[in-house]
Amino acid sequence: MSSNDGSITLTTHRLLQRSRDINKEMMLVDFISYEQKRKRSNLWKVLTIIFLVVAVIFGIVYNSKVKESETLRGRLNITLDRTFGEPMSVSSQLDMYNSLTTLAAILFGISLLLFLTSRRKSLRITGKYSTIEFSISHLRGDSFSKFTNALITESDNRKKQS
Repeated sequence: MSSNDGSITLTTHRLLQRSRDINKEMMLVDFISYEQKRKRSNLWKVLTIIFLVVAVIFGIVYNSKVKESETLRGRLNITLDRTFGEPMSVSSQLDMYNSLTTLAAILFGISLLLFLTSRRKSLRITGKYSTIEFSISHLRGDSFSKFTNALITESDNRKKQS
């Protein structure tokens, strides 16, 4: 029995995992247990944290500009500040920071949604001397059951023969 891509092969005596990077095998006599795992993607976790930090920073800057614009001296300072080489009015600066804060908040929301919905399913098979873990994201439920049943049956047969 083997996977569609040929990376996992179950023989009568061994479980083999072969790919460009991995070359593992486990004797079925040494089989102890299997565990189905669900992992969240680290990419979306990192992006969510980055967008949250950026949104908070833009929010703080926007809030400080609003507070500063409420005073006469602050309005004068903001007007005299040069942004991108040319003076900007108080309202255009506030609009720019508001837009940046909104954009960062939207990107944070999208990445949070993708982080919460992205799960990778994998199967970890543990033996006495090694562990094999591989993705089962695209595996149907009946195929998963057939594979685990065959693994347990063949392992029990090998243990009885030893």
